[in-house]
Amino acid sequence: MLGTRLSLALGKGEFSEKVKSVLTGAGFMIIDSALSGSEALRKLRISPPDIAIVNYELPDMNGLELAIVLAEEEICRTILLVPRNQKENCEQAARSFDILVLEKPLPRQVLINAVENMQKYETKLKKLEDELEALKENMRSRIIIDRAKGIIMGLGVNENTAYTAMRRVSMDRRVPLKEIAQMILDGTLSWKEIKGKE
Repeated sequence: MLGTRLSLALGKGEFSEKVKSVLTGAGFMIIDSALSGSEALRKLRISPPDIAIVNYELPDMNGLELAIVLAEEEICRTILLVPRNQKENCEQAARSFDILVLEKPLPRQVLINAVENMQKYETKLKKLEDELEALKENMRSRIIIDRAKGIIMGLGVNENTAYTAMRRVSMDRRVPLKEIAQMILDGTLSWKEIKGKE
């Protein structure tokens, strides 16, 4: 997906240059690169990308260690590129951290597809998280509004009248109904004031 921001921790050498060439040729945006795990971690904490692509062979730590730190600190998603003899061990360790492990050498299209699919997954996950948060916020608002209605109903007002009056004040003041309800709970807005708006 064009516009996907990548950060690379691949070390030095021909392999690193080939990966960079494949990704830039596919239209991905490489915002940073690092030659070691410690350098990558420092940069990624300051400016997180959408996805980090990490080589297993790094001079100061192995790529799995770096990928696990990125996952634990929720910095970004990670694609870990590993040699054949490390693939099984890395997959077992990475499973708990949602790290994608790819075996080297890998075809150009496999790497491109992996980045695209990971970003699609991340986009869908973000959408679901946003929808869940919206549902939680609606629930919190409903609880506050119901409590405010309860206070007014305690004065002998029926539920429909209480809600209609609160909504009218909300519209008149051009503020969310939740804020009107909170004012009632805080004691800064009385039923007498609300009724006077009718």
